[in-house]
Amino acid sequence: MRPSIDPAPDSFLRELVVVTWRRTGSGHAATFDLTEEEHVWRDRFFLGLSRRFDWAKSLRWKLQKKIELGSGETRIVSRNNAMRPPLAPLELLRYHSRHDTDIIQEYYVPIENFVPFMDRFRQILVAGKMNVLSSTVRYVAPNATPALAYAPSKPAFAIIQMSNVLLSADAQAHAQAVTRQLVDAALEYGGTYYLTYQLYPTPQQLHRAYPNARHAFDRKRFYDPGELFTSQFYERYGHTEPR
Repeated sequence: MRPSIDPAPDSFLRELVVVTWRRTGSGHAATFDLTEEEHVWRDRFFLGLSRRFDWAKSLRWKLQKKIELGSGETRIVSRNNAMRPPLAPLELLRYHSRHDTDIIQEYYVPIENFVPFMDRFRQILVAGKMNVLSSTVRYVAPNATPALAYAPSKPAFAIIQMSNVLLSADAQAHAQAVTRQLVDAALEYGGTYYLTYQLYPTPQQLHRAYPNARHAFDRKRFYDPGELFTSQFYERYGHTEPR
């Protein structure tokens, strides 16, 4: 699902395009060569405009519905190409600036709590004046195998959101505060969040979302007592204790 980024109150994260994937039967002709990303400069131009202007967000949403997402169309796509450009653009997202950056955040909420979570999600983003550039919703099957499973027991929807934020200290503090509100909302509705994007969430939020985190960090130190392997994520959270 692709929710709207059009800032209009009756559209923003309310209107959406849903893509349903079905296995095709025999006898369907199609080309299964690996695809490459097309129209990069065109799409990057419109994305750049939408970083600065609300009217460009509205225009992008109209173009996405009619052209990029092909609302109402039926296509045959190989499984390999479904996760490649242009369905999963890469070059489009290349962006370099000394003043701002694009960040991705991801939240996992049980399916039965999706609608109330999205209402709260929308409210927080609007109140926080976040510059939202894109949003995607995907189905996630439960899987309790990983030590830090983000959907351990129930089917969930993953809500992926990309925003543009300034790099100044004040702007980063604001983005951190809004993100912590979004994490609290996910936790309130029985969900979790993706761990290793920005390090905005508090250690307390991490341990609430992932009760097994302390055990996972302990096992890491068991196999790596000299702390040879590390990361910014581990340095921020690896030695914290749950409350």
